[in-house]
Amino acid sequence: MTNGNNGSDRLDLLTDQIALLTEQVAETNRAITTGFSELKDGLSELKTIAQAQQQDINRLVGVVDRQSQTVDRLALMLERLMSDRSEQ
Repeated sequence: MTNGNNGSDRLDLLTDQIALLTEQVAETNRAITTGFSELKDGLSELKTIAQAQQQDINRLVGVVDRQSQTVDRLALMLERLMSDRSEQ
């Protein structure tokens, strides 16, 4: 091989390596884009689930509050009944 061919071979090799590197960078970018898209979809789904859970929690808080009020009323009724009974 002459130095001219050797230089040409090296240039061809460098061109091939650059093409391979460019392809790998493009694949990496696609993978990153896909990953971010999947992450965004997952976060959106988690947000929807969290909102539904918050609504459930708010409903449960209302139920517990009403039950607490009912227990308070029943306790007062029981105290009155016990007081009335002890007076008799």
